[in-house]
Amino acid sequence: MTAFLASPAARRRTAIASALALVAALLTFGAPLGASADVVGDGPGTVSGTVTLSDGSPLAGAFVNVSKPAGEGSAWGFSTNTDANGAYEFTGLPADTIYVQVYTPGYQPAAGQTVTLTESAPTASVNFSVAPFEVGIGSISGHVTTDGVAAANISVSIFNASTFQGFNTITDESGAFAFSDLSNGSWQVSSYAGPDYQYIDPQFAQLTDLAPAATVDLAFISWETGTAAIAGVLTDSETGLAVAGASINVYGIDVAYQSNIMTDETGAFSAELLPEGSYSLFYWAFGYLTFSEELQAISDQTATVSHALVPTNAAISGHVKAKDGTPLAGVYVSAHTSNSNIGDGITDENGDYVIDGLGAVEYTLTVGGVGTPYKLKEKTVTAVANGSATANFTLKDRTRGTIGGMALAQNGEYYTAPVCVSLYTATKKNPIAEVVTLGVDFGDGTYTFDDVKPGTYTVQFEDCDDDPARLFDTAFLGGAKTKAEATFITIAAAEDSWGNDFVFEPRSTTSIISGHVEKSNGTPLAGLVVQATDGIASSASAVTDANGNYTITGLFTDEYTVTVSGVATPYAQKSKTVTTIEDGSVTANFSLKKR
Repeated sequence: MTAFLASPAARRRTAIASALALVAALLTFGAPLGASADVVGDGPGTVSGTVTLSDGSPLAGAFVNVSKPAGEGSAWGFSTNTDANGAYEFTGLPADTIYVQVYTPGYQPAAGQTVTLTESAPTASVNFSVAPFEVGIGSISGHVTTDGVAAANISVSIFNASTFQGFNTITDESGAFAFSDLSNGSWQVSSYAGPDYQYIDPQFAQLTDLAPAATVDLAFISWETGTAAIAGVLTDSETGLAVAGASINVYGIDVAYQSNIMTDETGAFSAELLPEGSYSLFYWAFGYLTFSEELQAISDQTATVSHALVPTNAAISGHVKAKDGTPLAGVYVSAHTSNSNIGDGITDENGDYVIDGLGAVEYTLTVGGVGTPYKLKEKTVTAVANGSATANFTLKDRTRGTIGGMALAQNGEYYTAPVCVSLYTATKKNPIAEVVTLGVDFGDGTYTFDDVKPGTYTVQFEDCDDDPARLFDTAFLGGAKTKAEATFITIAAAEDSWGNDFVFEPRSTTSIISGHVEKSNGTPLAGLVVQATDGIASSASAVTDANGNYTITGLFTDEYTVTVSGVATPYAQKSKTVTTIEDGSVTANFSLKKR
């Protein structure tokens, strides 16, 4: 069985990101058969079931995962594999909402299922039926090179995000690879040539009935080199002894460079032949807290550092109770440092918790909040080496709720970009809160409005990334252009409304501006440029024909300023403002005088 716990900083994970990670793990490592039952905690809940093929026969080794639904409070999850009878079982689950999903290489993914476990109804049965992928006629082939030379024995993977199919192969002596019998759709092609070469972003191949074969070549180049160096020594903060075998990841911030180096038996490390620039170093060693730093490497010089790593031999424990003194079981307590070292624990039936594997540093402990029935409460505690610090909590019930979801932009292919999200009440004209989604930095487009009073609300989405061209129309939840037509959400005290997702549709470019340009005496003017600009860096133009007529197509539905003539012409510039209509044409005629 595999388990994971995540802090509030990692609580916002999308379902598809989890699925990709699970499939990747299966493709890479495979999975052993599960035991008859997996005990995952001290809770009262049990989820069990079977995974079968479409003909009813059991499927052994299927990967089954139970987790907190994406976005609902602190994330947690457990996984196992079905036994020879296709059966699985998780016991010790908390009384909570549980999301169950199954993945098996070679089989189509089954839709995940959500169940709610309570103290009075702590068990649930969730069964899945899966079918093999259909064999297609598509193929993807190509070559891998390193610095222009054919690269043999390089791993190449392809993945279809729609079907969750994934395959892997190795290049031959000529650097060639090939995949066959693929279904139609968009396939992601990725590879890794080793630490000496720069990464290549995944490439995409679109297979269709008309174009069932695609070629994707992957050309890797070496990292930049130079005459700068970084060297240092790592020691134990308590004993002063060298920390051997520590890992240091070196990332170029403003230069193309990345490597991983290890400390030797004296705790020393060095990275040489670096190009001059800024670098980020991430330090990791088993049994110690991690940390990172940024520094400057200068040509013909060695930047020297020395750090004492903090052992993870401390713990924080305590008791969590309600305002009336009742112990609270199944409550998550998270601990995090200022440099992102994280620990989590869950209270037992007596309301007690222990978070171990911590360092003797200051931690902020967080309990309750989004996704829980309790108000958020925080405490700052300094852990003690080889001992346990105490942090007790008395929690009050939440009286407010949360509204959240994902805001994605679609333009040909899905991509995630920053989106401005505004929260409106049913009655007020102006928004009561505004946030910007995490966007491309985190890739999940998640937004959250916390501490929301009970009431009825809707959400507005606006394209606000760095691109000055507005590619998507502002819209309300449900796709409505006006608040009156929007979908509204009603929440009660301590209620969290998730899944209020929105996908932008590309702005329509079916509008047309046409017209006629002539002299003041009525003579048509040919060869003049007419330009239409919407004021958001989006413009288009046309040239008048022999009859003085012009047509500008492919415009957004928006207000445009139409301008004709001006500099380098004998005629004075003239402008008009028009509002285009979707799937239609508006007219802007001009009569020009000489300059």
